[in-house]
Amino acid sequence: MSIASDISNISIILTTCVNVQKKSFLFQTDKQARIDTYLTAIKQWLELTNFKLIIVKNNRYNFTELSNYLDNNNNNNNNNNNKRLEIISFVESDIKEANYLKYDISKGSSELFSIYYAFKHSNIIKHTNFIIKITGRFFIPDLEKYLTSINIHDYDALTQNNTARCEMVGSHIKNFNYIFNMFAIDMYGRYCDYIETVYMQRCAVYDKVLQCPVFPIVPTQRGGVDMIFTNI
Repeated sequence: MSIASDISNISIILTTCVNVQKKSFLFQTDKQARIDTYLTAIKQWLELTNFKLIIVKNNRYNFTELSNYLDNNNNNNNNNNNKRLEIISFVESDIKEANYLKYDISKGSSELFSIYYAFKHSNIIKHTNFIIKITGRFFIPDLEKYLTSINIHDYDALTQNNTARCEMVGSHIKNFNYIFNMFAIDMYGRYCDYIETVYMQRCAVYDKVLQCPVFPIVPTQRGGVDMIFTNI
Protein backbone atom coordinates (compact mmCIF):
# COMPACT_ATOMS: atom_id res chain seq x y z
CA MET A 1 0.00 0.00 0.00
CA SER A 2 1.41 3.39 -1.01
CA ILE A 3 1.75 6.13 1.55
CA ALA A 4 -0.04 9.35 0.65
CA SER A 5 1.98 12.48 -0.02
CA ASP A 6 2.28 15.06 2.72
CA ILE A 7 1.07 18.17 0.89
CA SER A 8 2.95 20.41 3.34
CA ASN A 9 6.19 19.04 1.89
CA ILE A 10 5.32 20.11 -1.65
CA SER A 11 6.00 23.59 -3.01
CA ILE A 12 4.37 24.87 -6.19
CA ILE A 13 6.16 27.58 -8.14
CA LEU A 14 3.73 29.57 -10.27
CA THR A 15 5.60 31.42 -13.01
CA THR A 16 4.14 34.74 -14.19
CA CYS A 17 5.04 37.70 -16.37
CA VAL A 18 2.63 40.63 -16.61
CA ASN A 19 4.70 43.20 -18.47
CA VAL A 20 5.93 41.13 -21.38
CA GLN A 21 9.33 41.58 -22.93
CA LYS A 22 9.46 42.62 -26.57
CA LYS A 23 12.29 40.28 -27.44
CA SER A 24 9.99 37.31 -28.17
CA PHE A 25 6.58 36.83 -29.77
CA LEU A 26 3.62 36.35 -27.46
CA PHE A 27 -0.03 36.09 -28.42
CA GLN A 28 -1.47 37.56 -25.23
CA THR A 29 0.29 40.87 -24.66
CA ASP A 30 -2.48 42.95 -23.09
CA LYS A 31 -1.40 43.69 -19.52
CA GLN A 32 -4.87 43.57 -17.94
CA ALA A 33 -5.79 40.35 -19.76
CA ARG A 34 -2.64 38.70 -18.40
CA ILE A 35 -3.32 40.00 -14.88
CA ASP A 36 -6.89 38.70 -14.94
CA THR A 37 -5.80 35.28 -16.19
CA TYR A 38 -3.13 34.95 -13.50
CA LEU A 39 -5.36 36.14 -10.68
CA THR A 40 -8.16 33.76 -11.62
CA ALA A 41 -5.79 30.80 -11.38
CA ILE A 42 -3.81 31.95 -8.33
CA LYS A 43 -6.91 32.62 -6.24
CA GLN A 44 -8.17 29.12 -6.99
CA TRP A 45 -4.85 27.63 -5.90
CA LEU A 46 -5.13 29.60 -2.67
CA GLU A 47 -8.79 28.97 -1.93
CA LEU A 48 -9.31 25.43 -3.23
CA THR A 49 -6.05 23.69 -2.34
CA ASN A 50 -3.63 23.39 0.58
CA PHE A 51 -0.41 23.66 -1.41
CA LYS A 52 2.37 26.00 -0.46
CA LEU A 53 2.64 28.51 -3.29
CA ILE A 54 5.52 30.60 -4.55
CA ILE A 55 4.58 33.17 -7.18
CA VAL A 56 7.60 34.33 -9.13
CA LYS A 57 7.16 37.33 -11.38
CA ASN A 58 9.57 38.70 -13.93
CA ASN A 59 8.13 42.21 -14.05
CA ARG A 60 7.40 45.30 -11.98
CA TYR A 61 3.76 44.45 -11.29
CA ASN A 62 3.09 43.93 -7.58
CA PHE A 63 -0.09 41.80 -7.53
CA THR A 64 -1.63 44.07 -4.89
CA GLU A 65 -4.87 42.12 -5.43
CA LEU A 66 -3.28 39.32 -3.37
CA SER A 67 -2.35 41.49 -0.38
CA ASN A 68 -5.14 40.04 1.77
CA TYR A 69 -3.80 36.54 1.23
CA LEU A 70 -0.34 37.68 2.25
CA ASP A 71 -1.70 39.40 5.36
CA ASN A 72 -3.48 36.18 6.33
CA ASN A 73 -0.49 33.96 5.60
CA ASN A 74 0.04 33.13 9.22
CA ASN A 75 -0.37 34.81 12.58
CA ASN A 76 3.35 34.45 13.04
CA ASN A 77 4.87 35.89 9.88
CA ASN A 78 8.34 34.73 10.90
CA ASN A 79 7.30 31.11 10.79
CA ASN A 80 8.11 30.32 7.17
CA ASN A 81 7.34 26.65 7.70
CA ASN A 82 3.66 27.52 8.10
CA LYS A 83 3.34 30.16 5.41
CA ARG A 84 1.34 29.19 2.33
CA LEU A 85 2.09 32.08 0.01
CA GLU A 86 5.22 33.88 -1.05
CA ILE A 87 5.64 36.40 -3.87
CA ILE A 88 9.11 36.78 -5.32
CA SER A 89 9.80 39.41 -7.94
CA PHE A 90 12.68 40.55 -10.09
CA VAL A 91 13.31 42.29 -13.39
CA GLU A 92 15.43 40.19 -15.71
CA SER A 93 17.27 43.13 -17.25
CA ASP A 94 18.31 44.33 -13.77
CA ILE A 95 19.86 41.04 -12.66
CA LYS A 96 23.53 40.53 -13.49
CA GLU A 97 23.16 36.75 -13.41
CA ALA A 98 20.57 37.02 -16.20
CA ASN A 99 22.80 38.97 -18.61
CA TYR A 100 23.14 35.85 -20.76
CA LEU A 101 19.43 36.17 -21.63
CA LYS A 102 19.76 39.63 -23.18
CA TYR A 103 19.62 38.35 -26.75
CA ASP A 104 17.77 35.10 -26.03
CA ILE A 105 14.29 35.27 -27.58
CA SER A 106 13.07 32.05 -25.93
CA LYS A 107 10.48 32.67 -23.23
CA GLY A 108 11.31 29.18 -21.94
CA SER A 109 14.86 30.29 -21.15
CA SER A 110 13.52 33.23 -19.18
CA GLU A 111 11.15 30.93 -17.31
CA LEU A 112 14.05 28.67 -16.32
CA PHE A 113 15.83 31.66 -14.85
CA SER A 114 12.64 32.65 -12.98
CA ILE A 115 12.44 29.20 -11.41
CA TYR A 116 16.11 29.35 -10.44
CA TYR A 117 15.59 32.81 -8.94
CA ALA A 118 12.56 31.64 -6.94
CA PHE A 119 14.46 28.65 -5.60
CA LYS A 120 17.39 30.82 -4.57
CA HIS A 121 15.25 33.42 -2.75
CA SER A 122 12.32 31.42 -1.36
CA ASN A 123 11.96 30.68 2.34
CA ILE A 124 9.04 28.30 1.79
CA ILE A 125 11.13 25.98 -0.39
CA LYS A 126 13.58 25.46 2.46
CA HIS A 127 10.85 23.53 4.28
CA THR A 128 9.68 21.30 1.41
CA ASN A 129 11.26 18.45 -0.50
CA PHE A 130 9.33 18.28 -3.76
CA ILE A 131 8.92 21.23 -6.13
CA ILE A 132 6.41 21.51 -8.95
CA LYS A 133 6.61 24.30 -11.52
CA ILE A 134 3.26 25.24 -13.04
CA THR A 135 2.68 28.02 -15.54
CA GLY A 136 0.86 30.62 -13.48
CA ARG A 137 -2.17 31.00 -15.76
CA PHE A 138 -3.35 27.43 -15.17
CA PHE A 139 -5.24 25.91 -12.24
CA ILE A 140 -5.45 22.11 -11.97
CA PRO A 141 -8.47 21.22 -9.79
CA ASP A 142 -7.65 17.53 -9.37
CA LEU A 143 -3.92 17.77 -8.68
CA GLU A 144 -4.10 17.79 -4.89
CA LYS A 145 -6.51 14.83 -4.74
CA TYR A 146 -4.24 12.88 -7.07
CA LEU A 147 -1.05 13.60 -5.16
CA THR A 148 -2.62 12.66 -1.82
CA SER A 149 -3.32 9.20 -3.26
CA ILE A 150 0.36 8.42 -3.85
CA ASN A 151 3.72 9.13 -2.27
CA ILE A 152 5.30 11.69 -4.54
CA HIS A 153 8.41 11.79 -2.37
CA ASP A 154 9.38 8.36 -3.74
CA TYR A 155 9.83 9.92 -7.18
CA ASP A 156 12.74 11.77 -8.72
CA ALA A 157 10.66 13.85 -11.10
CA LEU A 158 7.12 14.59 -12.24
CA THR A 159 5.73 15.26 -15.71
CA GLN A 160 2.30 15.96 -17.08
CA ASN A 161 0.71 13.22 -19.15
CA ASN A 162 1.92 14.66 -22.43
CA THR A 163 5.65 14.89 -21.83
CA ALA A 164 6.05 17.03 -24.95
CA ARG A 165 4.32 19.82 -23.04
CA CYS A 166 5.68 21.63 -20.00
CA GLU A 167 2.93 23.56 -18.25
CA MET A 168 3.76 21.33 -15.27
CA VAL A 169 7.15 19.86 -14.36
CA GLY A 170 8.24 18.61 -10.96
CA SER A 171 11.43 17.60 -9.21
CA HIS A 172 12.49 16.10 -5.92
CA ILE A 173 14.60 18.76 -4.25
CA LYS A 174 17.72 16.60 -4.58
CA ASN A 175 17.40 16.78 -8.38
CA PHE A 176 16.35 20.42 -8.67
CA ASN A 177 19.71 21.73 -9.88
CA TYR A 178 19.61 19.33 -12.82
CA ILE A 179 15.95 19.35 -13.87
CA PHE A 180 15.64 23.11 -13.42
CA ASN A 181 19.17 24.10 -14.36
CA MET A 182 18.80 27.70 -15.48
CA PHE A 183 20.62 27.22 -18.77
CA ALA A 184 18.50 25.79 -21.60
CA ILE A 185 21.03 23.14 -22.58
CA ASP A 186 19.92 19.81 -24.06
CA MET A 187 21.35 16.35 -23.43
CA TYR A 188 24.06 16.96 -26.04
CA GLY A 189 25.29 20.09 -24.33
CA ARG A 190 23.76 22.39 -26.93
CA TYR A 191 21.52 25.40 -26.44
CA CYS A 192 17.89 24.47 -27.18
CA ASP A 193 15.19 27.13 -27.55
CA TYR A 194 12.45 24.48 -27.45
CA ILE A 195 12.17 24.25 -23.68
CA GLU A 196 9.75 21.32 -23.82
CA THR A 197 12.57 19.20 -25.24
CA VAL A 198 14.94 20.29 -22.49
CA TYR A 199 12.51 19.32 -19.73
CA MET A 200 11.63 16.03 -21.42
CA GLN A 201 15.27 15.02 -21.75
CA ARG A 202 16.17 15.99 -18.20
CA CYS A 203 13.28 14.08 -16.63
CA ALA A 204 13.97 11.03 -18.80
CA VAL A 205 17.34 10.59 -17.09
CA TYR A 206 15.60 9.25 -13.98
CA ASP A 207 14.00 5.84 -13.42
CA LYS A 208 11.36 7.03 -10.98
CA VAL A 209 9.35 9.59 -12.90
CA LEU A 210 5.70 10.20 -12.06
CA GLN A 211 3.79 10.70 -15.31
CA CYS A 212 0.48 12.20 -14.26
CA PRO A 213 -2.89 11.39 -15.80
CA VAL A 214 -4.57 13.93 -18.05
CA PHE A 215 -6.06 16.61 -15.80
CA PRO A 216 -9.05 18.57 -17.14
CA ILE A 217 -8.92 22.32 -16.56
CA VAL A 218 -11.25 25.22 -17.22
CA PRO A 219 -10.57 26.36 -20.81
CA THR A 220 -7.64 28.77 -20.49
CA GLN A 221 -5.97 30.96 -23.10
CA ARG A 222 -2.30 30.28 -23.64
CA GLY A 223 0.02 33.24 -23.45
CA GLY A 224 2.40 32.43 -26.27
CA VAL A 225 0.07 31.37 -29.05
CA ASP A 226 -3.58 31.68 -30.03
CA MET A 227 -4.73 28.43 -28.44
CA ILE A 228 -6.96 27.49 -25.54
CA PHE A 229 -6.00 24.55 -23.33
CA THR A 230 -8.66 22.35 -21.75
CA ASN A 231 -6.30 19.91 -20.06
CA ILE A 232 -2.85 19.53 -18.62
